[in-house]
Amino acid sequence: MSVIAKILIVLNLLLAVVFLGASATFLGQQESWKKKHDDLAAQKKLEIDDLTAQRDAATQRAREQEGVAGQKQAEVQELQATLAAKEADYQQITERFGTLTGQYERLSQTYKDAVAQNEDLTKRLNDAINDKDTALTEKRAAIDAQNAAVTERKRLEGEVENLQGQVAELNKRLVAMGEELESTKILVEAYQSQVGSLPDLMNPPTIRARVTAVDADLNIVMISVGSDDGVKKGYAFTVYRGDQYIGKVIIDKVEKDYASGYSKKELEADGQTIQVGDDATTRF
Repeated sequence: MSVIAKILIVLNLLLAVVFLGASATFLGQQESWKKKHDDLAAQKKLEIDDLTAQRDAATQRAREQEGVAGQKQAEVQELQATLAAKEADYQQITERFGTLTGQYERLSQTYKDAVAQNEDLTKRLNDAINDKDTALTEKRAAIDAQNAAVTERKRLEGEVENLQGQVAELNKRLVAMGEELESTKILVEAYQSQVGSLPDLMNPPTIRARVTAVDADLNIVMISVGSDDGVKKGYAFTVYRGDQYIGKVIIDKVEKDYASGYSKKELEADGQTIQVGDDATTRF
């Protein structure tokens, strides 16, 4: 709802209140006119009754005093003229009363219409207030959602920066490992050209295991496979968690069903340490 519509509603309410006040004033005046009419009508009736009594008395006296009949007849006519004038006044007052009664009825109906209009305007005003409250609530919810989205975006941006740093570090390690692999490959080719095939330590079979124990202070890592699974001293296991590289473990002790070794710290991923439950393999 626009501000102009709200202003119009308030103006209508003010006009309705002013009209109601004017109606109440007029109704009060109407009651005053009615009282005046009743008082005047009662007074005129008393006068008519008195004049009627006087006429009757004069008529009686006229009968009793036939000698002065002419004089009494004049008095009777005068009294009759006065009575006619009073009756005319009474008729005018009665007509005025009827007019005022009609006005009173019309004003009563107008008052009822004004009350109904006031109730309708009050309802519309309450509806407008409720609509405003609903809009404010929706606006607050939208602002909260926007703030939450901004917070989530900042968090995701932080995660992206962190992941980008990890990717950059992995890329560095991949480059280093590629260089190391290339160097190893050259050494292997030179070794094969002079000695023959590589020993098992340089080309182990694929063995998969799980980290079962870690002693960070002594740098000891225990895995779930041993000699029965083909593990030998010197084997290097790559440790990973999900699809994330963690580090390297070099085996220096082998039992039938388990083996242990040490972590090569220089090959561990930044911010990562080998933990119980990590996966390990000799070859991917």
